[in-house]
Amino acid sequence: MKRNLLAICLLCVSLVSLGANPGQKGKLPKSAKNAIDRLVNKGIEDDLYPGAVVLVAQNGQILYEKAYGYSEVTPKKVKMTTKTLFDIASLSKCTGTLPCVMQLIEQGKVDINAPVKKYIPEFEPWTDGTEKVDITVRQLLSHTSGIDAYIAQDVAKELRAEWGEYSNEKTVEYIAKKAKRNFRPGTGYIYSCLNFITLQGIVERVSGMRLCDYAKENIWQPLGMNNTHYFVEEKPVPEDLEIASTEVVDGVTLHGRVHDPVARLLNGGNSGNAGVFTTAEDMAKYAFAILEGGKGVLKPETVNLMTREQNDVEKENGRTLGWQQNASYCGKFKKDYCICHTGYTGTSMVIDLDNGLVVIFLTNRVHPKDRNDDAHSLRNVRIGITEPL
Repeated sequence: MKRNLLAICLLCVSLVSLGANPGQKGKLPKSAKNAIDRLVNKGIEDDLYPGAVVLVAQNGQILYEKAYGYSEVTPKKVKMTTKTLFDIASLSKCTGTLPCVMQLIEQGKVDINAPVKKYIPEFEPWTDGTEKVDITVRQLLSHTSGIDAYIAQDVAKELRAEWGEYSNEKTVEYIAKKAKRNFRPGTGYIYSCLNFITLQGIVERVSGMRLCDYAKENIWQPLGMNNTHYFVEEKPVPEDLEIASTEVVDGVTLHGRVHDPVARLLNGGNSGNAGVFTTAEDMAKYAFAILEGGKGVLKPETVNLMTREQNDVEKENGRTLGWQQNASYCGKFKKDYCICHTGYTGTSMVIDLDNGLVVIFLTNRVHPKDRNDDAHSLRNVRIGITEPL
């Protein structure tokens, strides 16, 4: 651990000595730019997505940033720009819920090894009928809790009709009492949106603030992420913002409304598993903060805990706290230590912790329809973007 902390500190020193500033533009070789252009444009031609934004950065400098295609094709055509906000889907877990939880852990307000029922008393343990085992905060973060992956959309619609409103408290209570526990906590892996909605419940009960407000006040604003938002249902979306549209649902194009059904139907846009809208540049600011040891919102040792420290089950399943580790779409950088994540709407971010490299690829692949058969092809584009770097 001391060696890892030293590496982070040395990286911080090197960034200062280079005079690197988030958003400062560097250069990427023309051959690399051309290769990325061909690859991303081919994805548009192959109807993998209407549009995209690619950002590549290293050591606090943006080396390449470009918009492609369209942010909307129906009901009208709108050109994509680098200022476009994307519904980043499950990347919300990493950029919204995760840093809030880690900050509360750092402050001693949440114990990472404590049972969830310490913060949500009604939270049921796993049981095999004879033995009961509590699920811990850490197991939520690493998806080793055994809790079901999701609430089916038809069930979510039924719950919304029953409740008559969206309510994170009721969603958390449903997970606490009714979501299936599939195995003894800490012995396996299921990637679960319900883990992060439960973590949202912990953040909101401990802090007394809604997740959307806590994240903006304590994480995004201090990092200068001024174009990052949860668009909650009770407030109108600002008309001056460029936002990539997602799926057409019941004849209406989702624009500034979260695509994820549970986040939209049950949690009204303020959800631990999805709901963050942001730009590539704001995502880069967040990545830079991680590479710079937390940059005032987290301590270096907290960043180290989040990104590098793993138990055996986490390591076996390629997880750190909240992140994937060295996934296939890290491409040529998989040989280093990368944290990474994707979002269902067609988004991804790779952070090479050893070399300070950031690759952000944002698309609106679910617009105007959910291209649910293109996962492999989109992964190939993600991998391909790393090849010329």
